[in-house]
Amino acid sequence: LIDTPGLSDSETIINENIDNTHLNEIKDIIDKEKIEIRGILYLIHFQCERFDADEQKTLLNYNTIFPYKNFWKLLIIIYTHFYKDPNDDEKIEQIKNDRRESNKNLFCQLMEKIKDVSDMIPYEDLNIKYLNSFSEPKNDKMEKNNEKTRIILLQILNKFSFDKKRKYHDP
Repeated sequence: LIDTPGLSDSETIINENIDNTHLNEIKDIIDKEKIEIRGILYLIHFQCERFDADEQKTLLNYNTIFPYKNFWKLLIIIYTHFYKDPNDDEKIEQIKNDRRESNKNLFCQLMEKIKDVSDMIPYEDLNIKYLNSFSEPKNDKMEKNNEKTRIILLQILNKFSFDKKRKYHDP
């Protein structure tokens, strides 16, 4: 896991040199330590209505650090702070659908911007998960939903970790 300080700090938005410094430092550490990238976790706060410009820029910066043809297949998007009322399944699905619709266009535009570096994939093929990582579960159903998501995430991470075919180095 890589913490990416500076990729969306307000200071880096003002000064492009600082931004490049952080990107280069991350790249240098990966090269120096010969780290094999098998997956990229990207956490997004679900309670924020929009996938804002900072989040978009950060994702494009990730692509600069990891310029893989299959970048979008390596990406695991995790919406955190997902804590709606679990007794209203229809409302939860509607909220997820609304979020999908609002983000679909943005992600397609992002993929278009880097299509010369990374292959585009259908938005529906992005690996997107929802996790209540903030509040205590309010009831058994919410707790079971969280546990189910954790198990799925663990399976995905294990697949990325142990699949020997999934070795990605600089192209």
